[in-house]
Amino acid sequence: MPRLTRLAPLALLSALHCGGEATGAQPAVPTDAATCPSAASLCGSVCVDLSKDPAHCGACSHACEPGQVCSNGTCSMVCSGGTTRCGDLCVNTKLDPSHCGACDHACKTGEVCSAGTCSLTCSGGTTRCGDRCVELQTDPTNCGKCSSTCKSPEQCVAGQCALVCPPGQTKCDDQCVNLLEDSLHCGTCTTACPQGQVCAVGNCAFECPLGLVACDGACIDPLVSPNHCGATGDCAGPNAGESCGAGMACNAGACTLSCQPGLTDCSGMCANLQTDPANCGQCALACSTGQVCTQGLCELVCVPPLTKCGAVCVDPQSDPGNCGACGNVCDFANGKAACLSGACALVGCTAGHGDCNHDQVDGCENTLGSDSHCGQCDHACDPASAFCRSQACVACAGPPAAVDQLQLSANSGALVMAEQYVEQTFTVGTSGILAGIEVRLCRESYIYLNTGISLTLLDAGTLAPLASVMIPSSAVSMGCAIGNLGPGPVPGPHYFDLSYTCLHVAAGQELRMRFDVVDPVTSKCVNYQCDVPSAPYCTGDLDCMNFGFRLYYRNKNPYPLGMVYHNGTPNPDSDIAFKTYMR
Repeated sequence: MPRLTRLAPLALLSALHCGGEATGAQPAVPTDAATCPSAASLCGSVCVDLSKDPAHCGACSHACEPGQVCSNGTCSMVCSGGTTRCGDLCVNTKLDPSHCGACDHACKTGEVCSAGTCSLTCSGGTTRCGDRCVELQTDPTNCGKCSSTCKSPEQCVAGQCALVCPPGQTKCDDQCVNLLEDSLHCGTCTTACPQGQVCAVGNCAFECPLGLVACDGACIDPLVSPNHCGATGDCAGPNAGESCGAGMACNAGACTLSCQPGLTDCSGMCANLQTDPANCGQCALACSTGQVCTQGLCELVCVPPLTKCGAVCVDPQSDPGNCGACGNVCDFANGKAACLSGACALVGCTAGHGDCNHDQVDGCENTLGSDSHCGQCDHACDPASAFCRSQACVACAGPPAAVDQLQLSANSGALVMAEQYVEQTFTVGTSGILAGIEVRLCRESYIYLNTGISLTLLDAGTLAPLASVMIPSSAVSMGCAIGNLGPGPVPGPHYFDLSYTCLHVAAGQELRMRFDVVDPVTSKCVNYQCDVPSAPYCTGDLDCMNFGFRLYYRNKNPYPLGMVYHNGTPNPDSDIAFKTYMR
């Protein structure tokens, strides 16, 4: 029985047929199939792979038509068994370093193709042998270890070279025979039929029983005979049937793929369902890119320096979602995070925020809206002349931007009367710079003001003075028949600017207004005339001492507009009518 041979590695084929100049002893031209490496067959003087050579597809000199490829010994327009057509070849893009992951995508020198990705190491239970990842348990050219080639017709089973006979054949010494038809091994390995007899169904006889054909002195079953598959008649010439090649078996009179133990026929290709990423666990169940087949299950295998985190491969040295370890997310309040060398780092802030304390633990903690960090960290506004608004330093002095409150009826604080001043307490509604106060003052026509009235703002708790402005006597109306303060946002003629003081106030802060006579006149009333030149008519000394200015007010009850006399008794329900403005 002829020995079956298998494909020679491409490197050996190149060595046998290289047209270049030799650098050493020339290899011998093969003279029989035994000379070819395992998995190759001898066609003339050339060792070829009948499973994928388009010039010798399935049998010597059986050439595929133009445009066809040879896939598992059969000419076809498409590739089968998980292989991909690249030119006129069917290749495994999961393992082929010349077509790794895609046709013509060659790995760099020193790399191998593992699970469709060029890498320095092999994964998924494969081992690197030269420039390829192989399965040492089943690869006949690397059986048990790299470069350990099984002799023909041996196969690699569990990492050991062994003669594995196809179904219907038995191992006799170093060959596989059919005991039902081999005249030299008829019924048993040691029984040879006498001259002139044939082996018919395991028994020596002078003629073949019905259904068997006499071929080469043996009664063969043309439905299963690997040497005369499909033979008819006299078993001569075209009636001799087909000789099934390596890895093939005769089934129903046709040569078909015959897989060794541990492999499964998947569309004309023998596949290891435990390790084949194109047929993982079952035929045609392909693993996704980046996965390998381990014990029949697709698993993600990450190539260093990548690490498996859940269902993805990540680089823990640079992945902000898995920085240093799986699940360690880099996150900083109002900040931009990055993973640098496996450690979370604050590399920037979102708009309007800054890391002004230079401590990444609390992220970008500053909103850059304070006077000390205005627009950017450590950019301070001059507290004597400017404040921070919309992240920019703005001069304190200037027109008001908004009305803070209009005090007309709510008694926000006690109205204090003293001999020489009047005070009113109020609560600030909005934080910022106090631009000014609008308040209407009046005096009776016979009251004389020497200089004017000072308006002072004090802290209501400590009574510490905060800011002041001089109201000249010309601004205190003569006669008290003027109108009420309106609710509009634009200051009227009785607005007194305080913005130049750059007074910072906070919402909820309590302040006190103090109205005080400046430079009071101390003249006497003599014969109904003050002793100050041009002084008006008087009825007593108090009329000559400037204590008669009035402040408009409203009370909580529906009383008409009234006045608070500096030297009189105030209504206990009254409030000074005023408006405060913010810069």
